[in-house]
Amino acid sequence: MRWNSWLARGLVGGCGMAWLGFAAQAAWDVLPQVGLTTEVDDNARLLPDDQPSSTRTAVDARLRLRAFGTRGEAYIEPRIVADAYADDRDSSLENDDVFLLTRAAYDLRNTTLEFQSDFRSESVLRAELDPALPDDPALGPPPVDIGSGTLLAVSDVRRRLDLGFNVQFGLSERTNVRLETSRIDVGYPDRTSTGLTPFDNNTFAVVLNRLVDQRNTVSATAYASRFHAQRNDNDTDAFGVRGAFQRPLTQTWSLAFNAGVARTDFNFVDTTTGARVVNADTSFTFGISLDKRSALTDWSLSAGRGINPNNNGFLSGRDDVRLQVRHQFRPRFSASAGVRVSQIDTQVRGPGDRTRNYSRASLEVEWEMTPRWLITAGLDRVDEEFLSLSGATATSNSVLVGIRYRGLEQPTAQPTRRFGQQAPAQPQQAQPVPRQRPPEQPLRP
Repeated sequence: MRWNSWLARGLVGGCGMAWLGFAAQAAWDVLPQVGLTTEVDDNARLLPDDQPSSTRTAVDARLRLRAFGTRGEAYIEPRIVADAYADDRDSSLENDDVFLLTRAAYDLRNTTLEFQSDFRSESVLRAELDPALPDDPALGPPPVDIGSGTLLAVSDVRRRLDLGFNVQFGLSERTNVRLETSRIDVGYPDRTSTGLTPFDNNTFAVVLNRLVDQRNTVSATAYASRFHAQRNDNDTDAFGVRGAFQRPLTQTWSLAFNAGVARTDFNFVDTTTGARVVNADTSFTFGISLDKRSALTDWSLSAGRGINPNNNGFLSGRDDVRLQVRHQFRPRFSASAGVRVSQIDTQVRGPGDRTRNYSRASLEVEWEMTPRWLITAGLDRVDEEFLSLSGATATSNSVLVGIRYRGLEQPTAQPTRRFGQQAPAQPQQAQPVPRQRPPEQPLRP
């Protein structure tokens, strides 16, 4: 039996242990949300040739369940997005997207258990375009994309399951060590494009965290992963080390930096010649972010390079720069703007390669008519250039407007700790100025 099958079973078992330990003392907070959005896009398929404009109406319903106990917390969010297009020619783009996100943490005396599961069944048209704005600031930024764009694959459906389980041991008041395991499993049940391939990626990491003082935190990480893609029978082993540093600069500004090196050993079948290829590559990885959180304005500027799984059958290097700003102009009126620029390059060239440049800019405004009802509007632009396909370029511009119903959060509710974040038992860094009300982003189906 493959070792990644044992890893998947271990993750599921760890999830069950964490839930059983937490269920007896949970106090749940329920927050329903329902949104209706209409969007007009001049190139919904994101193809190089000019396309007729498409009008899409989507219903987005989610139910957020958050629990807080004396030793832990949990978060469950089922969500469904159902859409319809005004023109019959766009009926192939319609899909009912289903999501289920769960996260939990349970603190023992000197040990913390954490797990997450993230299931997504969604249209490739939306699944593989990175957002410029975060979906939920309270849970942190979503993982980077693991796709290669929507060119020639807009009618496919992608199913993705992320599983993660961490165990953190406190060695002292300032030092802890964390064992991290994760699995990504991606499939295309009705695959129509030969450029897409199901794949899985399993990772094990050891992280040593040290709180140097009340302002500075450092960490060292060593990890190993196994990537497998079906189309080219690719088995790639990756090994890497990484160091990280975090520091609050002021009461509202904070800085985070990481750098490391990753070695990848490839073993795949060339789909053109049928010959098996064995190769290796070494890459430098890094990330830096500068963040501000104040009562009225949030800033986030980040840049980095990482090695990520990709549905073209290979690991891909990704250079990414992001800028996000959110400002509350009035107690009931706020705006968010985001820009994202990326370059994704396949480490091994070959058939199915989707090396590309990608950029996206978004602007969204939110007017809170009442504490429960909100009106949202936004502009969005996407640009892609597929360098491996003779420089094929595609551009999309869209306008959206919507209305949303949001339940009221309980006064005692706290943002759920992001998966992999430092356990509360450890000494904390200086906290930023709190918002006047919990941050909420407009629903963007």
